[in-house]
Amino acid sequence: MNKTTLTTLLLTIFFSLNLVAQNTYFVKVGGNNNGGLTEENAFTTVNNAVVAASDGDTIIIVGSINQTGQVGIGKSISFVGQSDATITGASARMYVINTAGKTISFTNITFQDADSTDPGAVFTITQNSDLTLTGCILKNNTSTVNGGAILAGGTGVITITNSLFDGNSANRGGAVAVTSAGRQLIVTGSTFVNNTATGIDGGALYLAGNNNLSIITNTTIFNNQVNNTQDPSKGGGVKIEGTRPFTIQNSLIYGNFVTNGTTDVPSDLGVIANVELNLINSLTKKITPNLATNDSFATSIVAADLTSSNLSFDSTTGNVIYDAVVVGTESPIDFGSDGEDAGSWNSGLTLLSPDTTIPVITLTGEPSVTVEVGTPYTDAGATASDNIDGDITSTIITVNTVDTDVVASYTVTYNVSDASGNAATEVTRTVNVVDTTLPVITLTGLEVVTIEVGTTYVDGGATATDNYDDDTTLSSNIITVNNVDTAIVASYTVTYNVSDASGNAATEVTRTVNVEDSSLSSYDGDNENLKFIMYPNPTSYKLYIKGLNNYDLKVYNRLGQIILKANHTHAIDVSSLSVGIYLIEVSDGVKSSTKRFVKY
Repeated sequence: MNKTTLTTLLLTIFFSLNLVAQNTYFVKVGGNNNGGLTEENAFTTVNNAVVAASDGDTIIIVGSINQTGQVGIGKSISFVGQSDATITGASARMYVINTAGKTISFTNITFQDADSTDPGAVFTITQNSDLTLTGCILKNNTSTVNGGAILAGGTGVITITNSLFDGNSANRGGAVAVTSAGRQLIVTGSTFVNNTATGIDGGALYLAGNNNLSIITNTTIFNNQVNNTQDPSKGGGVKIEGTRPFTIQNSLIYGNFVTNGTTDVPSDLGVIANVELNLINSLTKKITPNLATNDSFATSIVAADLTSSNLSFDSTTGNVIYDAVVVGTESPIDFGSDGEDAGSWNSGLTLLSPDTTIPVITLTGEPSVTVEVGTPYTDAGATASDNIDGDITSTIITVNTVDTDVVASYTVTYNVSDASGNAATEVTRTVNVVDTTLPVITLTGLEVVTIEVGTTYVDGGATATDNYDDDTTLSSNIITVNNVDTAIVASYTVTYNVSDASGNAATEVTRTVNVEDSSLSSYDGDNENLKFIMYPNPTSYKLYIKGLNNYDLKVYNRLGQIILKANHTHAIDVSSLSVGIYLIEVSDGVKSSTKRFVKY
């Protein structure tokens, strides 16, 4: 490895370790300035913490801090407030972001009472870096030049979210002044109130230059003013210059004015020619001059009259409040999640045409399903969509009363309403819980029973079980067909059948009952030396011979006629004989023996 490669590797490892090992520093009145890495050892000034910090570090502001001088920030640092963090300024601006390519953020911190003869009493951005404010309050800050709270030059993005600008003032841009080309401004969910441009224009916001697309969303700009003029194009609320594309959406820009000290003239938006402005779903009173024909404001209410709402600023809550009005009167009530309302504080006025289109519910799976009783049922659910709200599947109300332990037909219902209260047509699914399992019959006793002719036969019966019906009840419902006649020698079949309550028939079970005459199985004839056994007796098909090897067989009817012959066989087929009593003679050529058998 050469020296250059080794040096590069070591530098890479060094910078990697520095990126990973990020620190958190604390700033708090009463700290002991012992490194700042814990609240107990906190720095007592923001500047000390900034000097100690590196790119990627976090600085925690605890409680109230009195800042007496300007702090230069040339590092990517995150500032986070705790315990109602408040930074109070003196006769100087607070922070200058003076290094390019940095990202600086401030969260949950109040900045107040900075008084500066320089631009941007709280923040001045001179280089191409990004600034993010989240949940911050900038109050009563003053610059005698531009940007009562923020002055932004250079390029990059300023992102302001859920923040309040209250009572700030400057010659131009009472709260915020963006003065350079390439600087993008993104404001969301914020409120600008009581800010003043003391000399030129932009009571709350002054936006100039051929900048990147900027957007104000869900924001309230109320009761801001420009002094020493009665020209409404000066923008009592917002002044937009240059050819920047600009979008104002879901916002309330209302009640702003220009004044000569004697007469107040409504002035919410002041624009110049060639401004590419899209005004979407917003409320405003006065735009000067009128928007160009290629600008979009068809879905907004321009020249809105909210007099009956009595808008005012509540300094305790930091919100613009209003009086409720009768239905149908223009009023910013409850900003919601439908993306069509105006303001930063829950306003709710729907600016588009009333939504009367009902949402649509679509079943997932089949409209009718069958489930075997006793098995789990998992509903396939449904989806819902709306022309305005989009996918509202998560708000479907499903009523599912399916009980798979009980055979029945159930209906699962699906209902949903959109944000405008339009109820979908109810959709249903039929769930049939069925019993298709056959019951099972089990014999009690032997499958084949042999009894003596003339004796009494008592059947052993059977039992039945079922997956759903009660087994005792079911056994008593067995249908037994018993045709055993113990007075007649024969082989009988007893059958057992049963069906459950769902009509499922069990597989038939049978028992064979042989009624025999034991006297027919005794040895007959005079020659007792030729002994053999024949079975079964009685028989309906074959007669088997056991105990002999080489012999001849002859079968005689009652008239003594030979009707069957066989040689050297252990079985003789008698299925063709009529029912009755027959004699069989067995002979080995020397000896013979005769027995009776019954054919049935």
